[in-house]
Amino acid sequence: MRVEFSKTLMKGMVDKNVREAFLNIGKQMVYDIRSIMQPGSGRVYIRDGGRVHEASAPGEPPAKDYKNLAPSISFATSFGDKGGGKGGDGGGINEVGTPSGGAKYHTLSVGSDIHYALDLEVGLGSVKGEPRPYLAITLKNSIDLIKSEFQFVE
Repeated sequence: MRVEFSKTLMKGMVDKNVREAFLNIGKQMVYDIRSIMQPGSGRVYIRDGGRVHEASAPGEPPAKDYKNLAPSISFATSFGDKGGGKGGDGGGINEVGTPSGGAKYHTLSVGSDIHYALDLEVGLGSVKGEPRPYLAITLKNSIDLIKSEFQFVE
């Protein structure tokens, strides 16, 4: 007696599980990133139009300000799924695009394509200051979730 496995069937089963894991991880990470973007504890100053803004202190996640960054936080998978963003279902301005993992790789992207998003994370470019990390913090805090979602692989 022998058991044969269809490569197509096995790939379909793995793809389905990976896609579900990516959706769960992506949705949770978007929620977590937005949750840590609170009013800051840094410098207070007056914005255009007389609006008071309290910036984040160095090392803290970015403080909500013009409400551009937080709504653009989104996820996309190499399966074509999108989530987060302004409308909640992805695909808006400054939301992450569909990753190109090629035919060999499954990929999940989480973040924002807004022009200053990376600058805030690492403290370079248009921000020119100390980092205001949000992606690294969320990824570190998501390790248990990621391991849990991929338990089917063990």
